[in-house]
Amino acid sequence: MTTGGQGGAGASPGGSAGAGGQGGAAGGGVAGGAAGAAAGPVTCSQLTGGQLVEEWFIAGFEKVVDDPRWQVKWRVDGYLEEWANPQSSFWTAPVDSTCAKNTGSPDRIVFPVVSFTSRSRTDWAKTIEQALTTFQAKYPGILRVDLMTQVRGPDNMACPTAPTPGEGIVVPPELDAAIDDVAAAHPGFVFVGPRVEARSCSDIQGGGPHLTSAGNTAAAVPISSYFAAAQ
Repeated sequence: MTTGGQGGAGASPGGSAGAGGQGGAAGGGVAGGAAGAAAGPVTCSQLTGGQLVEEWFIAGFEKVVDDPRWQVKWRVDGYLEEWANPQSSFWTAPVDSTCAKNTGSPDRIVFPVVSFTSRSRTDWAKTIEQALTTFQAKYPGILRVDLMTQVRGPDNMACPTAPTPGEGIVVPPELDAAIDDVAAAHPGFVFVGPRVEARSCSDIQGGGPHLTSAGNTAAAVPISSYFAAAQ
Protein backbone atom coordinates (compact mmCIF):
# COMPACT_ATOMS: atom_id res chain seq x y z
CA MET A 1 0.00 0.00 0.00
CA THR A 2 1.15 3.53 -0.76
CA THR A 3 -0.63 6.37 0.92
CA GLY A 4 0.33 10.01 0.89
CA GLY A 5 -0.10 12.70 3.49
CA GLN A 6 -2.60 14.56 1.31
CA GLY A 7 -4.50 11.58 -0.09
CA GLY A 8 -2.51 10.53 -3.14
CA ALA A 9 0.08 7.87 -3.85
CA GLY A 10 3.49 8.59 -2.38
CA ALA A 11 4.56 11.41 -0.07
CA SER A 12 3.39 14.95 -0.46
CA PRO A 13 6.08 17.64 -0.85
CA GLY A 14 4.38 20.54 0.86
CA GLY A 15 3.04 21.01 4.36
CA SER A 16 4.01 21.07 7.98
CA ALA A 17 4.98 18.97 10.94
CA GLY A 18 2.51 16.84 12.79
CA ALA A 19 0.60 13.63 12.48
CA GLY A 20 0.66 11.62 9.29
CA GLY A 21 -2.11 12.04 6.79
CA GLN A 22 -4.96 9.75 5.99
CA GLY A 23 -4.29 9.36 2.29
CA GLY A 24 -5.61 6.77 -0.09
CA ALA A 25 -3.92 3.51 -1.04
CA ALA A 26 -2.25 2.40 -4.24
CA GLY A 27 0.43 -0.22 -4.48
CA GLY A 28 3.15 -0.92 -1.91
CA GLY A 29 4.31 1.35 0.78
CA VAL A 30 4.09 4.89 2.17
CA ALA A 31 2.04 6.78 4.69
CA GLY A 32 2.99 9.90 6.57
CA GLY A 33 2.73 13.63 7.00
CA ALA A 34 3.60 16.15 4.33
CA ALA A 35 7.28 16.68 3.73
CA GLY A 36 7.32 20.38 4.53
CA ALA A 37 10.17 22.84 4.20
CA ALA A 38 13.31 22.85 6.29
CA ALA A 39 14.01 25.83 8.55
CA GLY A 40 16.88 26.89 6.27
CA PRO A 41 19.10 25.66 3.46
CA VAL A 42 20.10 22.06 4.24
CA THR A 43 23.66 21.24 3.22
CA CYS A 44 23.90 17.79 4.81
CA SER A 45 21.14 15.35 5.70
CA GLN A 46 22.22 12.38 7.81
CA LEU A 47 20.24 9.16 7.91
CA THR A 48 20.91 7.60 11.31
CA GLY A 49 19.98 4.11 12.42
CA GLY A 50 20.77 0.43 12.06
CA GLN A 51 21.40 -2.07 9.29
CA LEU A 52 17.76 -2.07 8.24
CA VAL A 53 18.20 1.60 7.33
CA GLU A 54 21.53 1.21 5.57
CA GLU A 55 20.16 -1.56 3.38
CA TRP A 56 17.59 0.61 1.60
CA PHE A 57 19.92 3.63 1.61
CA ILE A 58 22.34 1.77 -0.68
CA ALA A 59 19.55 0.06 -2.69
CA GLY A 60 18.68 3.08 -4.80
CA PHE A 61 17.89 5.89 -2.37
CA GLU A 62 21.10 7.79 -3.17
CA LYS A 63 20.38 7.73 -6.89
CA VAL A 64 17.21 9.77 -6.46
CA VAL A 65 18.06 12.33 -3.77
CA ASP A 66 20.85 14.91 -4.17
CA ASP A 67 23.58 12.47 -3.13
CA PRO A 68 26.29 15.09 -2.24
CA ARG A 69 23.91 16.35 0.45
CA TRP A 70 23.19 12.95 2.03
CA GLN A 71 25.10 10.54 4.25
CA VAL A 72 24.34 7.61 6.52
CA LYS A 73 25.58 6.80 10.03
CA TRP A 74 24.62 3.28 10.98
CA ARG A 75 25.58 0.27 13.00
CA VAL A 76 24.15 -3.23 13.32
CA ASP A 77 21.47 -3.20 16.04
CA GLY A 78 21.39 0.60 15.97
CA TYR A 79 18.13 0.80 17.86
CA LEU A 80 16.39 3.79 19.42
CA GLU A 81 17.89 3.15 22.84
CA GLU A 82 21.45 3.51 21.54
CA TRP A 83 20.89 6.82 19.75
CA ALA A 84 19.03 8.18 22.78
CA ASN A 85 22.09 7.49 24.95
CA PRO A 86 24.81 10.12 24.50
CA GLN A 87 27.36 7.73 26.02
CA SER A 88 26.61 4.83 23.68
CA SER A 89 29.52 3.42 21.73
CA PHE A 90 27.26 3.52 18.67
CA TRP A 91 28.11 7.20 18.30
CA THR A 92 31.61 6.16 17.21
CA ALA A 93 30.16 4.44 14.12
CA PRO A 94 31.70 5.85 10.94
CA VAL A 95 29.72 7.88 8.45
CA ASP A 96 29.26 6.32 5.01
CA SER A 97 28.73 8.13 1.71
CA THR A 98 29.68 11.42 3.33
CA CYS A 99 28.14 14.75 2.40
CA ALA A 100 30.23 17.09 0.27
CA LYS A 101 29.93 19.75 2.99
CA ASN A 102 29.46 19.74 6.76
CA THR A 103 29.76 15.98 7.14
CA GLY A 104 30.70 16.42 10.79
CA SER A 105 27.83 18.78 11.52
CA PRO A 106 24.75 17.73 9.55
CA ASP A 107 21.90 20.19 9.68
CA ARG A 108 19.21 17.59 9.17
CA ILE A 109 18.67 14.18 10.76
CA VAL A 110 16.44 11.50 9.28
CA PHE A 111 15.83 9.01 12.07
CA PRO A 112 13.91 5.77 11.54
CA VAL A 113 12.81 4.84 15.05
CA VAL A 114 13.46 1.11 15.44
CA SER A 115 13.23 -0.87 18.65
CA PHE A 116 11.80 -4.26 19.45
CA THR A 117 11.15 -3.37 23.09
CA SER A 118 7.44 -3.07 23.88
CA ARG A 119 6.43 0.35 25.22
CA SER A 120 3.40 2.46 25.91
CA ARG A 121 2.72 5.47 23.70
CA THR A 122 4.03 7.73 26.48
CA ASP A 123 7.24 5.75 26.91
CA TRP A 124 7.88 5.69 23.15
CA ALA A 125 7.53 9.47 23.07
CA LYS A 126 9.78 9.90 26.10
CA THR A 127 12.58 7.84 24.55
CA ILE A 128 12.24 9.58 21.18
CA GLU A 129 12.50 12.92 22.99
CA GLN A 130 15.68 11.67 24.66
CA ALA A 131 17.07 10.84 21.21
CA LEU A 132 16.19 14.33 19.97
CA THR A 133 18.04 15.86 22.90
CA THR A 134 21.07 13.72 22.14
CA PHE A 135 21.01 14.59 18.45
CA GLN A 136 20.91 18.28 19.31
CA ALA A 137 23.81 17.89 21.72
CA LYS A 138 25.89 16.01 19.16
CA TYR A 139 24.93 18.27 16.25
CA PRO A 140 24.00 21.76 17.56
CA GLY A 141 23.32 23.07 14.05
CA ILE A 142 20.37 20.78 13.30
CA LEU A 143 17.56 22.59 11.51
CA ARG A 144 15.20 19.68 11.05
CA VAL A 145 14.52 16.10 12.15
CA ASP A 146 12.38 13.62 10.18
CA LEU A 147 11.09 10.64 12.16
CA MET A 148 10.32 7.36 10.41
CA THR A 149 9.98 3.69 11.32
CA GLN A 150 11.38 0.53 9.81
CA VAL A 151 9.83 -0.81 6.61
CA ARG A 152 6.78 -2.73 7.75
CA GLY A 153 5.25 -5.96 6.63
CA PRO A 154 2.52 -5.72 3.98
CA ASP A 155 -0.50 -3.98 5.53
CA ASN A 156 1.69 -3.76 8.66
CA MET A 157 1.07 -7.44 9.33
CA ALA A 158 3.34 -10.41 9.97
CA CYS A 159 4.17 -12.92 7.25
CA PRO A 160 3.59 -16.68 7.56
CA THR A 161 7.28 -17.33 8.27
CA ALA A 162 8.32 -16.40 11.79
CA PRO A 163 10.69 -13.42 12.06
CA THR A 164 14.08 -13.43 13.76
CA PRO A 165 13.41 -14.18 17.47
CA GLY A 166 12.74 -11.02 19.42
CA GLU A 167 12.24 -8.92 16.28
CA GLY A 168 9.42 -8.36 13.83
CA ILE A 169 7.91 -6.47 10.91
CA VAL A 170 4.80 -5.07 12.58
CA VAL A 171 5.13 -1.49 13.82
CA PRO A 172 2.97 -0.98 16.92
CA PRO A 173 0.32 1.76 16.74
CA GLU A 174 1.74 3.18 19.95
CA LEU A 175 4.97 4.01 18.10
CA ASP A 176 3.18 5.69 15.20
CA ALA A 177 1.13 7.73 17.67
CA ALA A 178 4.23 8.68 19.68
CA ILE A 179 6.00 9.91 16.54
CA ASP A 180 2.96 12.04 15.73
CA ASP A 181 2.99 13.38 19.31
CA VAL A 182 6.66 14.33 19.18
CA ALA A 183 6.23 16.07 15.82
CA ALA A 184 3.24 18.00 17.14
CA ALA A 185 5.32 19.10 20.14
CA HIS A 186 8.07 20.51 17.89
CA PRO A 187 6.32 22.25 14.95
CA GLY A 188 8.68 23.37 12.22
CA PHE A 189 11.50 21.24 13.62
CA VAL A 190 10.30 17.62 13.80
CA PHE A 191 8.43 16.13 10.83
CA VAL A 192 6.68 12.80 10.27
CA GLY A 193 8.48 10.95 7.49
CA PRO A 194 7.04 8.29 5.20
CA ARG A 195 5.75 5.05 6.67
CA VAL A 196 6.63 2.35 4.20
CA GLU A 197 5.23 -1.15 3.83
CA ALA A 198 6.67 -4.07 1.89
CA ARG A 199 4.70 -4.89 -1.24
CA SER A 200 4.27 -8.52 -0.20
CA CYS A 201 5.90 -11.16 1.97
CA SER A 202 8.18 -12.01 -0.96
CA ASP A 203 9.98 -8.73 -0.21
CA ILE A 204 10.88 -10.02 3.27
CA GLN A 205 13.82 -12.29 4.07
CA GLY A 206 12.12 -15.18 5.83
CA GLY A 207 9.84 -13.54 8.36
CA GLY A 208 11.95 -10.39 8.64
CA PRO A 209 12.78 -7.85 9.66
CA HIS A 210 15.39 -7.64 6.87
CA LEU A 211 14.17 -7.20 3.31
CA THR A 212 15.36 -9.02 0.24
CA SER A 213 17.47 -7.15 -2.29
CA ALA A 214 14.37 -6.59 -4.40
CA GLY A 215 12.43 -5.52 -1.32
CA ASN A 216 15.00 -2.90 -0.37
CA THR A 217 15.10 -1.59 -3.94
CA ALA A 218 11.31 -1.30 -3.97
CA ALA A 219 11.21 0.40 -0.55
CA ALA A 220 13.87 2.91 -1.61
CA VAL A 221 11.60 4.25 -4.37
CA PRO A 222 8.84 5.88 -2.28
CA ILE A 223 11.27 6.90 0.47
CA SER A 224 13.68 8.62 -1.92
CA SER A 225 10.82 10.27 -3.82
CA TYR A 226 9.51 11.70 -0.57
CA PHE A 227 12.87 13.11 0.50
CA ALA A 228 13.78 14.35 -2.95
CA ALA A 229 10.78 16.65 -2.54
CA ALA A 230 11.99 17.79 0.87
CA GLN A 231 15.66 18.56 0.34
